[in-house]
Amino acid sequence: MRKYEAYKDSGIEWIGEIPSHWDTKRIRHIADIFGRIGYRGYTVEDIVFDESGAISLSPSNIENQKLTLESVTRITQEKYEESPEIMVYENDVVLVKTASVGKAAIIRSLNDLATINPQLVVFKNYRIDQIFFYYEIISRIIQAQITQDLNGGVVNTITQTNLNNYSIIIPPPEEQTVIAHYLDRKTVEIDELIADKKRLLELYEEEKTAVINQAVTKGINPDAPMKGSGIEWLGEIPEHWGVPNMKYVCEFILDGTHGSFARVESGYRLLSVRNIINDQFVFRDDDSKVSEKDFYEISKRFLIQLNDIQLAIVGATLGKVAIVKALPEPFVTQRSVATLRANEKCIPEYLFYFLKSSNFQSFLWLNAGFSAQPGIYLGTIQNSSMPLPDIEEQQNIVNRIKTECDRINSKKSKTQKLIELLTEYRTALISEVVTGKVKVTADF
Repeated sequence: MRKYEAYKDSGIEWIGEIPSHWDTKRIRHIADIFGRIGYRGYTVEDIVFDESGAISLSPSNIENQKLTLESVTRITQEKYEESPEIMVYENDVVLVKTASVGKAAIIRSLNDLATINPQLVVFKNYRIDQIFFYYEIISRIIQAQITQDLNGGVVNTITQTNLNNYSIIIPPPEEQTVIAHYLDRKTVEIDELIADKKRLLELYEEEKTAVINQAVTKGINPDAPMKGSGIEWLGEIPEHWGVPNMKYVCEFILDGTHGSFARVESGYRLLSVRNIINDQFVFRDDDSKVSEKDFYEISKRFLIQLNDIQLAIVGATLGKVAIVKALPEPFVTQRSVATLRANEKCIPEYLFYFLKSSNFQSFLWLNAGFSAQPGIYLGTIQNSSMPLPDIEEQQNIVNRIKTECDRINSKKSKTQKLIELLTEYRTALISEVVTGKVKVTADF
């Protein structure tokens, strides 16, 4: 890549050299920062649930350095007009100053009235190309300064004073525009590549689902004679398979405790659907814990063992499933999770894969009750039907699924690595260009 003709010391250690005709300034010299004033914060009475009023942008409206308006909070017109200094318009740059500090976006298009909530700031009165400024904000230049200034409290925060004092690099105006246009074009190209790779990941997941569905409902012998299962949501199954109720292939199907127990700092873990991650039941640093006395009270019903299946039966993650493959310490579960223990008629991994199949997942959601949140009765699961070959065939099916999923996971891993490399390249490119390490011209 091309370099500028001459460089000079920027005077800022972590920036290093910049083109000799460029300058550095504090943000306060090139833009004004506005946030929602405390006494002008809003309460639930100021929120509206129709299309009236104005959007109040929050950190959740910034994803991957872009504005997303799929889910928004709206406030009354009166509340919006109360703070004209934080009204948001096209090409304004917004930045998160509380919690997910440093997330930023430029408002590329806006077909609605908008303002910011107390977690954001908006930059105004630019004395610099706004798009170039945006790229500086998301570059390592500003992000490094933000990281250095995080207050380390319970909730990360930076102040507007911090932001005002951050150093920023200033090329001549015409070069700012050239750089902004160049980065617009290049980041779109990179983002399209990343989107393609993410879609590929989705296709790999669909392929895994298809492998599992085929294996646990049709078997792995394409020449096997088929018969009707008698169950609408199962369809045809191999002729020699049975279709028992799930309660007949499990020692038990029980949910976790319904009791209310005091949490303690040091004790036994009381786990929930939060611990179902990537098909595993895993410990987390912030797990709830109960006393030894309460643990033994809860575990009187059953104590979780290796190869037990954990199934989410309450909440938005209904149907998530995991198999206990490690048990470094005893634990108990909350009522949002059911434990299924396979008996001698069923291999635990086969039960696990059937529960993951889209056939069973569809059955769960079709039979879920919806009150405060979705949920399924244990009796519904116990009396649900399950296609079941003999133990030897179950093991062959499990082995085939594992082989195929390992193959697909290998492709997924390579694709995920490529996404990470493209994301890192995007970040590096922005930082290299806005600091003048790489020269761009109007003809790119």
